[in-house]
Amino acid sequence: MSYFVDCQQSIKMLVAAMRFKQEMAMARTGIGMIASGRRAGTRWWRMMAAVLAAGTAAVSPVVHVSAQSAEQAVVPARTSVAPQYSRILVRNAMLIDGTGSPVRGMVDIHVRDGVIVDIRDSAPIRSSTGALLTHEADAYAVDHVIDAEGRYVMPGLIDTHAHLYPPTPRDFIYKLFLAHGVTSLRNLDGNFGEGTNVPEGIVAEKRRIAAGQVVAPRMWVYPFLPDSIKTASQIPPLVKRWHALGVDGIKLVKVGNQYPDMIRTLGEETRRYGMGLAVHIPQSASPGVNALVAVENGVTTIEHHYGYPEIALPNTTIPFMPLTYNYGDERQRFRETLAIWLQADMEKMKTVVVPQLVKASREGRYTMNPTMVVYEKQRDFTRAANVPWLDLYARPSDLQRWRTPDPTRHGAIFDRWTSNDEASAAQSYRNWMAFLREYVKQGGHASVGSDSGGPFQLYGFQTIRELELFLEAGLTPLEVVRAATQGGARTLQQSNMGVLRPGFVADMVIVDENPLQDFKVLIGRGPVDGVGKPQRRSRIRSVIVDGRVYDPDQLLADVEQIVLAERAMTTP
Repeated sequence: MSYFVDCQQSIKMLVAAMRFKQEMAMARTGIGMIASGRRAGTRWWRMMAAVLAAGTAAVSPVVHVSAQSAEQAVVPARTSVAPQYSRILVRNAMLIDGTGSPVRGMVDIHVRDGVIVDIRDSAPIRSSTGALLTHEADAYAVDHVIDAEGRYVMPGLIDTHAHLYPPTPRDFIYKLFLAHGVTSLRNLDGNFGEGTNVPEGIVAEKRRIAAGQVVAPRMWVYPFLPDSIKTASQIPPLVKRWHALGVDGIKLVKVGNQYPDMIRTLGEETRRYGMGLAVHIPQSASPGVNALVAVENGVTTIEHHYGYPEIALPNTTIPFMPLTYNYGDERQRFRETLAIWLQADMEKMKTVVVPQLVKASREGRYTMNPTMVVYEKQRDFTRAANVPWLDLYARPSDLQRWRTPDPTRHGAIFDRWTSNDEASAAQSYRNWMAFLREYVKQGGHASVGSDSGGPFQLYGFQTIRELELFLEAGLTPLEVVRAATQGGARTLQQSNMGVLRPGFVADMVIVDENPLQDFKVLIGRGPVDGVGKPQRRSRIRSVIVDGRVYDPDQLLADVEQIVLAERAMTTP
């Protein structure tokens, strides 16, 4: 069944929606009904949400809404692709360059065709005698000027573990990431329903983004190694074909793909073509392939926490598991695999395992990608399921799916998750974080990935939460930013990204407040600001990607509209 709304009716509805604009603005700030559950249950609110969604579409003569499934509903986006400026000047900025250097400023950043050409002091510096210590070079012509007015400018964040699975609308995913300052994604398999073994669709999407046809972060594509690849001899022709297609790397996750000879061949072939190799080491593969075996054979990133503690077991070569343990049971798997950190000899981890990983990182291609945030709900499920931004930005169909117990669904394990389970997870996190801290302290490279899209884990919000977990692990704020920018660029094998310096890509985030003092200033519209007042706007002022300047407030408003429209459609 389908519904059609003609242009005249849509215009009338738009007029009504405009009268409702003030109430909408209040709702977005967290004022009034949004703090309670009454709003979602109010038929009047749902009607007005539908009015607003239809009003936005009034510019089209016909609006078609499929009743097939609310999950497929996508409200016409209000933020279109921004104009691309070839010559941008960001003036009077406090610079966080991404290398770990302290803040300096104020500076002017000159950009030409998406690349930084110069960074100058905003005002000439003079000695105590009045002599100029800096000299102005020839002036640059500019098309677009942004006066940062003392705000902080940092490199765009690079999320190195993203999934873009359907049925979530692409527009929803991209705009949440951009609104949080994420300017590049490493897509570890998300092919919009075209199949995990058919990368043509997502490669075409990557090219549309690069051509400026889609409002989205830059994208790097890593499909799963197909299940049809059973032997090492099948790997070279596949890697060659995928490289010619435009694939950037390959991800391993299935047990049947992870034998030492297959990983060795994948490492050799991906290195040959300058591609990456990301590995999620399943516990059932770890007796033959642990983290050291993986990095010695050319893996560029190890995802999550698997494959590390198994190397330092004090009394056995295989972790102790209950004899009734079944790796195919989601609840048992999540419980027992994290708890392996409690079996590891942490002194051996620090003195034997970490130095070998650091050597592989500094001399080879390896970068650690912990994704701590994706498992955080195991140590505090109540917090994860009740973060305040779910009310505004979680799609109703997602919330329903996340709250429905289903042990067959990946990660849906919390209908019987006990206090003992949470305590065990918290203790495991302490060991895991100590390992990460030691690895970075000894000189290993790390990157920031969120693995967003799972239960209660929203795109963009989870990326910022991962920064906070790096802090909790003991890294300094500058080390965390370096991992999220320069470390991400290393993961993507892009030598001219992730740092704000001449000759590097000019993807930038302009922030009202110093993110080194509080990463929460990067969170899209929290309920309150830094001094406890209702937050009416994002504290990210602008996000610049490839010469295009985006307003996070508008991006977030578009996402809210998608959520409100689906809420109106799914509730009778």
